[in-house]
Amino acid sequence: MNEEQEGLTLSPEGRSGSEPSADVRSGAEELPPSGLPANLIDVDERVRLMFDGVFNSSSLLVSGLIGFFLVPIMLRGLGLESYGIWIAALSLVGIIGLFDFGLGLTVIREVAASLDKASKSETAKFVRAARIAFFLVGLVGAVLIATLGLPLSHGLRLSVTGQKMAPAVFVLAGIALLADRLLAFATSVLCGLRRFDLRNSLAIFAALGRGVGLVVLLKLGASLIG
Repeated sequence: MNEEQEGLTLSPEGRSGSEPSADVRSGAEELPPSGLPANLIDVDERVRLMFDGVFNSSSLLVSGLIGFFLVPIMLRGLGLESYGIWIAALSLVGIIGLFDFGLGLTVIREVAASLDKASKSETAKFVRAARIAFFLVGLVGAVLIATLGLPLSHGLRLSVTGQKMAPAVFVLAGIALLADRLLAFATSVLCGLRRFDLRNSLAIFAALGRGVGLVVLLKLGASLIG
């Protein structure tokens, strides 16, 4: 009877031989829930982040290239003095455009936070109010640029023709600022919705439209005041 019990009893060596050891279990590659190796997921994630980064910067690249190629075209079509007035007006647009009072970042944060909420009515009210705020900021900036056009045109030591042209140029620059503010509102909402593809597509479309419009006007012989 003892011999039978001894035969039925497994020795420690026997148990270790029938079950994988702790070293073997720890050496086995653990798979994530997706079933793919962790290093492969890391590579795919890096590739996706690199692609998103390049795509998100594409609008800046396209805008820069369009501006680069527009310089000689506008110089030939406008002349040195008129082109200088246009650059001065755009510089003023850039300076005033910096004062957005954090509206863009606020819209992005509020829209992004609403994605996890069941009710989005409060966010919708905020977005409508932000749209009005963007418009008012752009309108005030446009009026300010058009108003500053008169004293600035006299301080630039322009010719008689240039002095007559400068106020109209600053008015057009103010309209451009208003359009940029409305575009900034749309891109902020799209960023909050995490639709970076649409955001960059819209920015690229706006840059292309602006460049094509200037070229068409110059080819047709239109001046800045005509």
